[in-house]
Amino acid sequence: MKDLMHNASENDSIGLRNCNAELLLRENKVATIIDARSESEFLKGHVPGSLNIPLLSDSERSIIGKCYKEKGRLSAIDLGFQLLHPKQDELVERARSLLPKDGPQYVYCARGGMRSHLLAWFLKEEVPTFDPLVVYGGYKSFRQFAISVFETNPMDIVVIAGRTGSGKTKLLQELANDHQVLDLEEKAQHSGSAFGLAGWYQPQPSNEQFSNNLALQWLGFDSEKIVFIEDEGRSVGHVQLPEPLFNKLRNAKLVIDLEVPLDVRIENLVQVYAGATNVDDDFFIRAVDRISKRLGNERSQDAKKAILRKDYSDAARILLHYYDKKYTTHLMNNRSASQIVKVDWGSELVQKVRNTYFSNSQRFSKS
Repeated sequence: MKDLMHNASENDSIGLRNCNAELLLRENKVATIIDARSESEFLKGHVPGSLNIPLLSDSERSIIGKCYKEKGRLSAIDLGFQLLHPKQDELVERARSLLPKDGPQYVYCARGGMRSHLLAWFLKEEVPTFDPLVVYGGYKSFRQFAISVFETNPMDIVVIAGRTGSGKTKLLQELANDHQVLDLEEKAQHSGSAFGLAGWYQPQPSNEQFSNNLALQWLGFDSEKIVFIEDEGRSVGHVQLPEPLFNKLRNAKLVIDLEVPLDVRIENLVQVYAGATNVDDDFFIRAVDRISKRLGNERSQDAKKAILRKDYSDAARILLHYYDKKYTTHLMNNRSASQIVKVDWGSELVQKVRNTYFSNSQRFSKS
């Protein structure tokens, strides 16, 4: 068994097959993917859809790291095996509870070394239906691919813009029935404002995981078709757009700016935010406090009073003064007027947006 550990640490195949990260990504939707790294490594960022079966816990990794520094590599390997031995039954039981009986299977660790090879070999021996490929280069290789995918897989986008409350998210959801859509707010679990957590029921992903999730969806798009995407700033809550994707938003050949009446926008906001069951009035009060310097003391106090008397329409009207004042600066940041086409709100809005795209399709012609 120690010989096996030694071979795994040297990246010897030990009877296992290897693959690159690109194959893993392209089969992500149908594959079983095992992440052999520790819990904290997994939480920071992982291949979307992967299952975490840690070969070593965070504390065990720390102990082995200290041993490596003080006594050297071979002592650290021996200690690792000692820590793993009593966990074998637990690893097998977890694997059996998670693994389906068919479909492609992959295992990765940080760099495609000892942890992924050892876990793959061990589970292959103990679980008859498990015959995985080990990802060469591991998670590091996947991250390199994910970071570059917006540049290596170029495609045209149409940006949906509009003032706060214009119903951009709802429009994108309807467009998704027939078109490619990248919903940044859904991926971020945040609506992008001080009030943006309202209505989202999962915690925001880490910044790294947000980037991973976007990259995987981008890879699945057809490069011959347009992608519709909502206009956003660099940050959506505490996560940031990958720089190449943000640049695509600013440089899009077509930005559709929705012109929606104020009363309709207020109605939309009340429906989305006041109807959210994951927040309460205290949440809204704290959100007002976070923007009070820019909103001004008098408007801040008026907004909070409206919230406390549950007049959410009045609160929205007051707050839109702040958001509307910022809008033109955001819309025109690093853009020219020629990129922007205004579309009036009304019935058949989805069709109006489609027609606007088709009537401007010459912007996307391949030269």
